[in-house]
Amino acid sequence: MRELDSHYFDKVGIVGFDNLPFNEYQQPPLSSVSVDYKQMAEATLDALISDETVKQVMVGTTFHQRASSVKEINSGCFNNPNN
Repeated sequence: MRELDSHYFDKVGIVGFDNLPFNEYQQPPLSSVSVDYKQMAEATLDALISDETVKQVMVGTTFHQRASSVKEINSGCFNNPNN
């Protein structure tokens, strides 16, 4: 991200997935979403051993906010409908 022209980051936030360990060391540090894999595994095992058909399972997620998605509210891009 550091190699791109920095004016793009004035209007765009970037968020990754899986909250990989190196995300916080990127420049700028990468915001990310992580999934509760323990909860996902338990739901999967419950579905496999039950006699019921499971069509959907909700699992917890956590948003790890870092600099890649933090924008100033008064930067203009949020207040001006033409941006």
